Amino acid sequence: MLGIPSIFIHSERKDQATLQGVAKGLFRVVYICVEMLEAPTFAQVLYSSWFKHLLVAVYLDKAHSVHESLSWRPAYKRLHQLRLVLGEHIPLVALSATLPSPYRQSLVTYAGIKADYTLFNIGNFRPELSTVVIHMEHDIKSFKDLRFMLPRTGHTVSDIEKSIVYCDDATLLTDMLYWFQEQLREQSLPGDVVDIIHAGLSIDHQDRALDDFKSGKMVILLATEKLGAGLNVPFVRRVVQYLCSRLTIAKADQRRGRGARSPGTTAIGFYVVEKKFARGSKLGSEKLDHEDPGMVELVQTEGCCDAVFDRYLENPPRSPSDSSHHRLCCSNCHPSLCPPREYEWIMVDPAHEAQRVEQQVPVDAQGLVLAYLKEWRDNTWRERWKSLWPFYGPRDLISDDDLKAVSIHAHALQHVDDLLPFTHLIHWVELAHPLYEAVQSARSTIRD
Repeated sequence: MLGIPSIFIHSERKDQATLQGVAKGLFRVVYICVEMLEAPTFAQVLYSSWFKHLLVAVYLDKAHSVHESLSWRPAYKRLHQLRLVLGEHIPLVALSATLPSPYRQSLVTYAGIKADYTLFNIGNFRPELSTVVIHMEHDIKSFKDLRFMLPRTGHTVSDIEKSIVYCDDATLLTDMLYWFQEQLREQSLPGDVVDIIHAGLSIDHQDRALDDFKSGKMVILLATEKLGAGLNVPFVRRVVQYLCSRLTIAKADQRRGRGARSPGTTAIGFYVVEKKFARGSKLGSEKLDHEDPGMVELVQTEGCCDAVFDRYLENPPRSPSDSSHHRLCCSNCHPSLCPPREYEWIMVDPAHEAQRVEQQVPVDAQGLVLAYLKEWRDNTWRERWKSLWPFYGPRDLISDDDLKAVSIHAHALQHVDDLLPFTHLIHWVELAHPLYEAVQSARSTIRD
């Protein structure tokens, strides 16, 4: 493309140096954001006969931005007017790694792409990327669900994986920075290995933070949308999306794609999702109105995450040779990808415990409850866990001792959290509620 006059429209805003270079004839490719197309300073170039006569193409980079940015970047809605200035004969080429049908329709409506456009869809499947969905267990502002990103006591900075953490709330992102720095200080590690970047910070800070991250001086970068799609930073091993409400599956995949940009490397995209997205939960219509259905399915599915990405992003079919047999695609298919959880031991109030003892199930009924719960456990393992994790047995989900303790104190369980003193569930999010419901069913069966 170099050497021929072209307009390359990018989603990021650029300074006036580009315009000055074009006016002086220094550039043959105009690299410009959509807002600057409407600027008076660019009019002398855009409307000049010499420029229009030599122009051979307009390239729209990150074309998914048209669909996703209409509400807050109205210049995208007027992009079709460029056809009136340049003429219908100038080719308009839209480029994106995520451009499903609704996004392409927005290009026709707002960007001036001809309705009979030619589509080249090679898909965006990258076998070097894995996906892990983490359902939050703690309060959003505690950031405890991000603890897996930091090394355990006795480790060094070199043990921290190079990571990007996305969060679209700049205030929350700032609090997250302070939390990371405090956690690092508690381990006698330098707090400056983590930094933050968003549009509200000075340009100098943004440039310095990005340079430090690229050079490896800083290993965790906290970012909003300011760290846009297309960024190439070597050796990023983790990309974490903190909170997924109102996030589209296209943007989620774009952000995950910031990982493994160096040849021969792999990366994991983590989606830390709010409790309202818990598997099996029903989102009310008032909440679903603002949620992307693809994203909801991604964080709630018990099947392969790759299949969800392929369906909603309309990736073409792949041959079996496109995927490595040993590839770890997602945490649903390969639970070993899930980071370990950390738990806090708490003292039990003796008086409260004594009250629980008084509410024990009669001895003659305990065996019935225990038998019911073992049958429930075996069925749960067989239906869901056996095929996903064949080396896991029913007792690895919930031990016999835990089930016995639960059967003894079944009458005292009035809430799912009441299971905590009697169980040691590794998969608390997936098993706590079903176990609690099984206990209630067992009690009902005994009463009947």
